[in-house]
Amino acid sequence: MSEFEILQIAHNSFQQNAAYLLVVTILLCLNFYLIRRAREINMPVYGKGLTTIFGLMTINFGWTVGTFLRGTQVDMAFRLSELKAKGIDISAASDNWIEFMGNPMTPYTANTPDVPTMVFWGLIALMLVLGMWAPAPEDAYSK
Repeated sequence: MSEFEILQIAHNSFQQNAAYLLVVTILLCLNFYLIRRAREINMPVYGKGLTTIFGLMTINFGWTVGTFLRGTQVDMAFRLSELKAKGIDISAASDNWIEFMGNPMTPYTANTPDVPTMVFWGLIALMLVLGMWAPAPEDAYSK
């Protein structure tokens, strides 16, 4: 596989990841709307439970999208480093990408995103669960 093919495959993966991230963003907006409506109408416990499960499924989807992104980044650097190790000349940008990603020696198999993504999704999960189950301030939803 040539450098161009590796970069092209990674580029296609980045485009797919962006589409999935758009879906996750829409789902998050829907989750926060559902939490607001659940509080406004004083939804019963089973409704809050279903909304919480839907929110946690959205978190899982976002975590997976972050994992795919990290996997694509590391795998691209790994494949490029394989080319470089074979003695094939690669561009300076590809060489910099290998160094930026830490010169990976194996394909990505951790099934976890990078640390900032983990922190982000952890905070969003906390916001969703507390937004649904924590007590609201008095008169927060009175009109």
